Amino acid sequence: MEKNLEFNFWVYRHDTWMLLTQSFSNDRLLLFTINSSTCSLKPLSGLPITNFPLHSIKDSFLFHGRRSLIAEVTILIEDQDPITLIPINPFDPPVFFHRNDAEAQAIVRIVSQLKKGETPDDNSNPYLRQLHKKDVPNYVTAKGMNWNENISPWEYYYSNMKSVDWKRKLNVAIARIILLIGFLATTLMIIYIFYYFILN
Repeated sequence: MEKNLEFNFWVYRHDTWMLLTQSFSNDRLLLFTINSSTCSLKPLSGLPITNFPLHSIKDSFLFHGRRSLIAEVTILIEDQDPITLIPINPFDPPVFFHRNDAEAQAIVRIVSQLKKGETPDDNSNPYLRQLHKKDVPNYVTAKGMNWNENISPWEYYYSNMKSVDWKRKLNVAIARIILLIGFLATTLMIIYIFYYFILN
């Protein structure tokens, strides 16, 4: 196995308001890198990089979270709290509607193979892994695109927004509306509970 072979994934950390605060921006997007010795989470925000040894991973598994049918990967680490990641399709960063089982499955598979000392067959570049999948946005098929694995999916997405098909644009608009309604409903419920059960 090549010692310097690294596999990159674009992910979000699982947290309470993931869909509201993370799904439509670079703010909390992370570049998750796995190699034969180390895993790292690099925030685009400039915050410190989180590293942990590959051998410290006790297990990793995929499940579909409560938030729609988004695929999440939980990584169990010795002497640390578990890390739950939501891998995104790099061509479809609005994860609310564009769940990506392939990237989630690849994380679990690659972690397992590297821990065994095997060389994964997967491409190390997340864009090239997804390039030949079905139902990619229109801009993906443009010739001459240089898919740099270190460039955020949002940069590619927004710079090519004119070429993104109308269904994807509609999905993003619907997701924003749903999230806003959910946030307002939750706020009103909290106000109601506070007023009737605490103040009275």
